[in-house]
This record gives sequence, C-alpha cells and structure tokens, in this order.
Amino acid sequence: MVIMGQRVTVGGIHGVATRPEFRRKGYYREVIEEVLEYCDQIYETLILTTPEPEYHLPFGFRVVEEYIFHLKCSSKGNVNGWRILIFQTTKI
Repeated sequence: MVIMGQRVTVGGIHGVATRPEFRRKGYYREVIEEVLEYCDQIYETLILTTPEPEYHLPFGFRVVEEYIFHLKCSSKGNVNGWRILIFQTTKI
C-alpha cells in the first residue's frame, strides 16, 4: 500500500467471528494475541475490516473513518506497474 507517498507493508484481518456457544471463554483473545504477535514481525501495520470495531479496540486497533469520493481523472498509462492518475481541478 502507498500511504502519503511511502510504500508500507500492510496486512489485513477480515471476517473474525466467534460462535455463540464459544463466546466469553477467552478464545478470541488467545487467537488474536497470537495473530498480532505473528503479524507484528511481518507487517508495518494491519487493517481490520469489521462492522463492530469497538470489540477490537482493546487489542490496539482504532477506528479510522472511511470516505468515498468521486473525481474526474485521466491516465497516461503504466509506469513500473503503477497507473498514473491526473486529477482535474474542476468540480464535478
């Protein structure tokens, strides 16, 4: 991922769930702590996608608001595997 012009190695966690009969027994905590320790050795940061972020705050995750935007742009082609986008300064 490129963040503010810098390449960052990012891992992703998605689809974390615990069956109702196994909740409140510490299984999630045990697994997520092991996953985070492993990921800390490989990734500079992690992205967790979840509809309930408050469950994950105690493990160091934080809520980052997402935004959807639209703008006109043109592309001059491919440069080293990247597509260069040229954004227009006019309003849509």
